[in-house]
Amino acid sequence: MKKRSYFLTAFLLFAGIFNTWAYDGDGSAATPYQIKTVEDLKTLATEVNEGNAYSGKFFELTTDLDLEEAEWTRIGNDKKLFSGTFDGKGHSISNFKISESTATDGTQNGVGLFGGLGGPLKNLIIKGANVTNKQQNVAVLAGTITADAKIENCVVMNSTLTMDGGSGRFGFII
Repeated sequence: MKKRSYFLTAFLLFAGIFNTWAYDGDGSAATPYQIKTVEDLKTLATEVNEGNAYSGKFFELTTDLDLEEAEWTRIGNDKKLFSGTFDGKGHSISNFKISESTATDGTQNGVGLFGGLGGPLKNLIIKGANVTNKQQNVAVLAGTITADAKIENCVVMNSTLTMDGGSGRFGFII
């Protein structure tokens, strides 16, 4: 009995350490995944950047998030899109900066809070962002979007966008 309990404890510990799942909700339209903390948002970025597009899944922001001037790793890029639905519910994401000059994965397109967007994004306020970059398709909100992306009722305010050399398309929203 003791061996089994150690095995079960070790298994649960191992599963907990390597499980990045952090969201409440089931991802459906009725019960969207909940983004409650900066860590939840970082988890979303990590998972999308690792190839999980979340196509057909729903997310909602449940509170204002202040990234406290931290360097932000974009959610996706032109090759790895976030394809779910993200509803900010009127909340804000504020005070982040992006200053990467070349993405760690070698991509040159899609810089912003969402580097690559392939699904609906709505009801989100961005405040106090500072984006400095020389890549292609740079924005504060969404650097690269597809025909399936729809941006609705989103605002970028009190933010800066600087192209540092480089050439390409850039803007505050997309």
